[in-house]
Amino acid sequence: MFKWKLLAWAAGLCLVLVCWASHRAAVPEPTARPPVKESSRPSKRTAVRPSQPSPRHADVPVPAASATAPEGSPREVLPFTSPREVAQWLVALQGRYVVMRIRPTFPGYKLGEDVDVLTSLPPVAAAQHWFSPEFQRSHVREGWRLKATWYQHHYHVDLLTAGGAKPRIGFRFDLVSNLTKIYRRFHVHPSFSADVIRRAQVTIRHGELLWVPCSSDDRALRYMEYLEEVVKRPEKKKHLEAIAKLPAVAF
Repeated sequence: MFKWKLLAWAAGLCLVLVCWASHRAAVPEPTARPPVKESSRPSKRTAVRPSQPSPRHADVPVPAASATAPEGSPREVLPFTSPREVAQWLVALQGRYVVMRIRPTFPGYKLGEDVDVLTSLPPVAAAQHWFSPEFQRSHVREGWRLKATWYQHHYHVDLLTAGGAKPRIGFRFDLVSNLTKIYRRFHVHPSFSADVIRRAQVTIRHGELLWVPCSSDDRALRYMEYLEEVVKRPEKKKHLEAIAKLPAVAF
């Protein structure tokens, strides 16, 4: 009897083991989830925050903007608000005048450039209106001032920076009235200055009427400047090159 009970107990134990083993095989082991590829687009449920600089960039100090812009930069204050203002200064001259060796871009200008002007009156008398309080209030910009000096029969009227230990020339009007005294390497007839002004022609630049020498006088004045200065200043050959580009005219 005891033997049959032992056999029954052993059979029940075997049945329990078989059921446990089959139940374990039916339940699969959890497998590792494949890596999820991050999308470049943010999810609709994800709030997009503005990107913040990394600590490495945030620690780098940003230099403040310079108070004075370098020469020729757009921030620099120029003596004239527009090229038309340069022409208006010439219109305000007393008596008649001509712009000698006029540049193709004039009255456009760069800082520090000048313009050569032949006047029918002595230069001081021709430019006297420039120094009137009324004219300076309307034409001399804040931060600039006028200064007039004589240099070898040239009357220089300079627009200078008003501040600083060393004033800088923003623009120069170079006025002469007697070409005979200007050129020393050759003789200029005393009546030539008056003849240039008498034969002057009108050109329109930026809506303003300007007086310039006639074609033949223009070539003569350029060639005279070349002969006078080319030995000391080789860059004056630009006048000879300009003559070569001009159309032929009868003298």
